[in-house]
Amino acid sequence: MKAVMRDPYKKTDPLRGLTLSISISESQDAKDNGYTKREVNRSVRDISRAVLAQGGHVAFGHDWREDGVMAEVMRMVVDYQSQQSGSMFGKIPMTNVVPWPRRTSIPEDLRERYRDVLKIIEMPPVEAQDGISKMSEFIAEANALTQARIELTRRSNARLCIGGRVRGSSGFCAGIVEEAALCFTAGLPLYVTRHFGGASSQVIAAIEGKNTIELEAFWASGGVASALVEQGKTDDLFYNRANIFGKFGIREISRKNGLSIEENQQLFNARSMAEVIGLTLTGLGRVARTIRNRDHIINESGAQDRSEHG
Repeated sequence: MKAVMRDPYKKTDPLRGLTLSISISESQDAKDNGYTKREVNRSVRDISRAVLAQGGHVAFGHDWREDGVMAEVMRMVVDYQSQQSGSMFGKIPMTNVVPWPRRTSIPEDLRERYRDVLKIIEMPPVEAQDGISKMSEFIAEANALTQARIELTRRSNARLCIGGRVRGSSGFCAGIVEEAALCFTAGLPLYVTRHFGGASSQVIAAIEGKNTIELEAFWASGGVASALVEQGKTDDLFYNRANIFGKFGIREISRKNGLSIEENQQLFNARSMAEVIGLTLTGLGRVARTIRNRDHIINESGAQDRSEHG
């Protein structure tokens, strides 16, 4: 029997108006521990359904591949819309930011059909592509990835990081590392787990101040590293994002994400996806209540000012 998701615009929903950015992908650790690509994709569906069922919204920064994360999301979009009655109002529940030069493979007619459920944002080129050297193309792609991640952060209220490749990134560091760092510096709640290992595990090691981190996850590598050296930008090459996480630490994460230090440690070492989802929703629920209470106080204060001076 198919689980029915509730209308995400009901006022009683605890995550109403809150968008969770989900940063998840395969890692070598996940493969070594028996987690397949299919299981990673299924996890995206389970997390998204849980957030949507509580009135929240979800955002992704993936490109489109036939067997990828967004293919799983598209299947969920179809199910989701079929369960809604009448028109949908308010914020679109699912958003995907696609980095340049990648484009969505969804036909225009399907994009139009599901426009009330899924918003696709295809990022423009960061710089002109004509007449640049091969090495400069590496930098252009890395810049494009960073700009897409900035846009994704701008559209989110919180981020969950799971898995991710440690090596072989086309960006200035491992993708999930950069997304987590952007979340930190924007002051947003961050939820991160070792459940699938990979880059997320390296972020946790940096948060805990361990000296066993794999620096390749935090520095540029491959063609991007070679291009930075050629252009004399060694400061960018060796910019160690591990320092960002070490500077803030678990206390700052706990102050922002609604979980206690003990609960964050439990999330770090979660043994099942159900545990990851449960703890993330717990933190998000507390964060959402704080935001609503703050907005209520501001609104009441504004109303009082208007009555006194009206």
